[in-house]
Amino acid sequence: MSLVHQIVNRLPATWVEALRVESEKWLIKCLVCGYTVSVWEIGGIRYKAISRGKFTLRRCPTCGRIRIMSVIKKAA
Repeated sequence: MSLVHQIVNRLPATWVEALRVESEKWLIKCLVCGYTVSVWEIGGIRYKAISRGKFTLRRCPTCGRIRIMSVIKKAA
């Protein structure tokens, strides 16, 4: 469990559940191989976020290299 999740788990359970549900809607996708993971699974939080064209640098477990990854919201 990430440090962020450890801190969040001290909040009321209903808040934690809302954060988890919203964060699982956001995905990080490798632009090279297409590997996709939710923000929550990697230890992050995105709550009530709006963004288009957001990118981040992360190590892709499939490629094994640091790659530019896009941050996208799952289609409803």
